[in-house]
Amino acid sequence: MSKEHAPQTNTEVPETYIENPALAEEMAYGEKPYLELGRAATELGLNDQVAEMAQKADEAGVEAGRAFIDAKQAELDGMRMNLEVNASSAEAESTFESRVASAKKALAERYGRPEEEFELISFENKDGKMEHQVMYTGLSGIDLGKEKRSFNSLKEDDSHIIEIDGKPVDTRTLTEAGYRAFVQRAIERGDNPLPDSSALAEVDGEGVWSATWLPGEDAGGSDARFGFVFGGQARVFWRLRDDGNGAAVCVRPAVEIVEN
Repeated sequence: MSKEHAPQTNTEVPETYIENPALAEEMAYGEKPYLELGRAATELGLNDQVAEMAQKADEAGVEAGRAFIDAKQAELDGMRMNLEVNASSAEAESTFESRVASAKKALAERYGRPEEEFELISFENKDGKMEHQVMYTGLSGIDLGKEKRSFNSLKEDDSHIIEIDGKPVDTRTLTEAGYRAFVQRAIERGDNPLPDSSALAEVDGEGVWSATWLPGEDAGGSDARFGFVFGGQARVFWRLRDDGNGAAVCVRPAVEIVEN
């Protein structure tokens, strides 16, 4: 074999070469009808129509290719958006969980209770919005002692404002909605005995069971609201707000956890 006719080893790829098989298939499918008409025109010797069909085939192929690329771009944009949303959701969830953990730790340190006795309770508040609170969920609330049991004493004691993640947070936020959600969850879980119920041990030998002040609710005149469990359900009544001596009204510290 002469050097002049040696086989080429570095054959250049034409500029029109399409590396994406799917794209090439779409373009070929778009060109196909016009190419078939062009072959028929060739057999009939209709040269003008052959050129016209060739041009239309090119145009149809380009149009099909652009449509394919646009569809793939839209698909990629959708995937990118989903990734960004998922990443944002994961970050928000991580931040939310971090806030919950910080609240549990701070509350446990302030009130001398195990962290596992502070749990996240989610409920619909009186404004119809979902609210999340980390609150004390032991069977009985925390007894502050006879000198500090009254609602007035509770509201006057600024030591219930603690620091969480570098910010002052009031732990006296438990509302009726939050309390009922806490009790309802215990009922649904089949807890026995139920918190704040008569099945619990007597307090000071008086044959009564503990109740919980609801400092997140406005007091009315000389009374304030408190919650307890009777007949397997949460109940809310009013009690003298300065009554603390010998009363088994406890507190369940609670702080709101904001989602974002």
